[in-house]
Amino acid sequence: MRRSITLILFTLVLLTACGGQGSANLLPQIEIQGRTMGTTYHVKIVPHDQEVNAEKLKSALDKSLGEINQVLSTYIPDSELSKFNRSSIGNWQPASAMLMSVVKAARGVFIQSNGAFDPTVGPLVNLWGFGPEVDVEFPADKALQAAKLSVGFDHLEIDSEGQRLRKKQELYLDLSAIAKGYGVDYVAGMLDAQGLNHYLVEIGGELRSAGLNAESQPWRIAIEKPQPGTREVHGVLNISDKGMATSGDYRNFFEKDGRRYSHTIDPRTGFPVEHSLVSVTVLADDAMAADAMATALMVMGTEAGYALAASENMAVWFIEKKDQQLVDKLTPKMQNYRLH
Repeated sequence: MRRSITLILFTLVLLTACGGQGSANLLPQIEIQGRTMGTTYHVKIVPHDQEVNAEKLKSALDKSLGEINQVLSTYIPDSELSKFNRSSIGNWQPASAMLMSVVKAARGVFIQSNGAFDPTVGPLVNLWGFGPEVDVEFPADKALQAAKLSVGFDHLEIDSEGQRLRKKQELYLDLSAIAKGYGVDYVAGMLDAQGLNHYLVEIGGELRSAGLNAESQPWRIAIEKPQPGTREVHGVLNISDKGMATSGDYRNFFEKDGRRYSHTIDPRTGFPVEHSLVSVTVLADDAMAADAMATALMVMGTEAGYALAASENMAVWFIEKKDQQLVDKLTPKMQNYRLH
């Protein structure tokens, strides 16, 4: 699948050990991994006394993730989403339950964030020329205004029965900033259906945990230090039965004429964001919600993002860079999960 609509790099370090206990106390753990959505997936299961056929389970996971890709990918020409993007303006198109579920979730975050999360922002991202080895030419005002006319999630219409979609104007829908979270939740649902209650599922940095790890402790998840050129742990969270996503643009930016330009495009203005926020981590009941909200808050910045997160009682960890120093700002709810 395509990278995030805001070209955000999702970076999470998964820590499976809790420390302080010997390996003799470890419960058996099954690990399954593979590729999907243009990235990798990892599943860790602590089965306790249950019999799990890892090979059969991997086959089922690969099949289901392939089906998700066939619906939500913009890289697959005959995917359901690709077909919708080629559809004519004003014509209703039937939508599967899967596509409709993701679109409705995306619309909810779009509304909640006042448009900071917008899966139609692609034309603006492309106009700014972000990508490897690109000599960026700043877009002219005329081109910028033209691109903005093709951006607007509110120009996507859902019928009253929730079974069809149509464009009210030309737009390109890219759900990759929420699709990985959906995939994580789907896999988690498959494990739940088999009665597996202790697992960690991760796709491209988005994850969901359930129960306890192999040391019978909450899963420990490390947040990477948001600093170019390093791969260090900045902080650690103890989580169980939560979805989690991290967004940051500290590895994806360019500098020109002494000025730093973020890959994160604000769909409301059409310009790269200019704020001190470099990383944001969100915990939610499911990975899809965390995935989309992490993108939205990264666009909004610390001040507006924190205000929204606090008012909605979200668990969010903001990391700013001020005077070359990293500054943490956690919502009250997130404080409950931070490992001190």
